[in-house]
Parts: sequence; structure tokens; C-alpha cells
Amino acid sequence: MSTQAHHEQASLFSDDTSTRRHPRHVLSYGLGLDSTAVLLRWLTDPSSRDFDLSDLVVITAMTGDEFSATGADVERYVLPELRRHRVRFVQVGRHQLLTTAAGEGITTFSDTTEPDRLFVEGAYALSTEMLTAGTLPQRGGARKCSARAKGAVR
Repeated sequence: MSTQAHHEQASLFSDDTSTRRHPRHVLSYGLGLDSTAVLLRWLTDPSSRDFDLSDLVVITAMTGDEFSATGADVERYVLPELRRHRVRFVQVGRHQLLTTAAGEGITTFSDTTEPDRLFVEGAYALSTEMLTAGTLPQRGGARKCSARAKGAVR
């Protein structure tokens, strides 16, 4: 876990409108091929979207088990584009096994329009949950473990 002081989850939709606008468009950025392609296209091709980038919030749920190459590639290619376009990028992750809809158990690692690092190490790794429970990662099917770790919507 990073030594940087983490703070509890701040709401994307907080009542403090003095510094933040309510997001109109939110991209759940899973750091994979598809979401990276969508994000980079939106950033570089205005004709691919029907909204202004100032209305976009990109959010990533860190599972703590990303490949180091993924982190390096996102830091090298994606974060500079987010900075260049001043798109709000929020990185969150669990810091304990159980979380609540109110955000208990969630840490906000970064919430900025100037992202310079990816918090790939997270605070509570999905692999920790799986090893504690005596389970192995899934390589196909429903992906129930990562859906829960990344905040499945019910």
C-alpha cells in the first residue's frame, strides 16, 4: 500500500458545488483494452462524443492486482491525455473486505484533473480476499469476484 495518506471516499455528487460540478457523464475505466480505446477516442476525437470533456468524470476502482505493465502503459499514454484535456480522474479502491453503499470501506486515492500516477497497488487487494477465502482467480465466465471488488451495481 502507498505511504501517501489516503482519505475516505468523497462523493462524486457532493453538495459542495463551489469547486466541483455534478458529473453528467461518467466512464468506468477498467484499465483494459476496451475502456482504454473508448477513453482515448473520446479524448482525441470530439466527433465521437456528444458532450464536452468538462462534463466527463473517469473513475477507476483499483483491485490491487493489476499487471505492472498495465500501470506503466496507463501512466505513459493515458494520464498525459487526461491532464492535457483536464478531465477529472478519480481512483478509488477498497481498504477492507466489506463495503457499504454509503462508501464505508472505500478509499479515494486521487481525485484530480492533473493525474500523474496510477495507484495500482490499491489498499486491499482482491487477491487477499481470494486467498483468505481459499479461492482461485477466474479466467472466464461471470467474473463475480472482480465485479464485487469493483462495485457491482445491483
